[in-house]
Amino acid sequence: MQECKNVALYASSSDNKDSTKPLYEIIIGSHHNKMTIVRRRNDASLQASSRITKHDNTQNVLSCNENRPFWISWEAGSIMVGSGNRVGENVLVSLIDPDPFTVKSLGILTHVTLYKEVGEWKVFIPVKDNFIGYYTSCEALGKKAVLLSLGVVSSSVLKCAMMCSQLNSCAVFNYQNQDKRCELLSVGTDPLTDVPKSLAAGWQYYAKCYDEHEACFWMFLLTLPRFSIRRQKH
Repeated sequence: MQECKNVALYASSSDNKDSTKPLYEIIIGSHHNKMTIVRRRNDASLQASSRITKHDNTQNVLSCNENRPFWISWEAGSIMVGSGNRVGENVLVSLIDPDPFTVKSLGILTHVTLYKEVGEWKVFIPVKDNFIGYYTSCEALGKKAVLLSLGVVSSSVLKCAMMCSQLNSCAVFNYQNQDKRCELLSVGTDPLTDVPKSLAAGWQYYAKCYDEHEACFWMFLLTLPRFSIRRQKH
């Protein structure tokens, strides 16, 4: 992350970022780059009774001139944010949520409106070893993903899904039912800000889910459309 101050991540219990639903709010470099905040919010109201907040002094945690790595986790109601590349190390702030929820969508922003800040993000999503065997499709029938091709074969949609599941490099597949056409696709290694897609009658594309049913590769991209995303390899 390269930014001077006031960047935020929102982890929502809603799959379409409905602000009336519970969410976690993480603000790094708050108060002119002097503080990091973790907050559990019941909704979008600003009432003190609807929030649980923890914060700590983190002077100059962000930099205007260089990219700095940070990690965020929300396992079992323990919400943490830290610096560096290893989750669990160099914890900046942590909060225990007495009523935890499943995170279904993410949003990242810089406070352009309030502070006229513009930041650069690279979001690393581990997608190699935690595929759970489920796929999702966030688009209506009639669209194909346009990514790096790993191969085209003729098969059933089930066999197509099985082939993709056996390839760690396969993140998405296109399927056309009429011709039984299966296209296996990879995001490659370049930063990605969206799943490029095109209109294609009779086609549908499917994306792998990771960790849980709601945590799907395309859902991450759907909720983070403005930021650079790179696959993290282990």
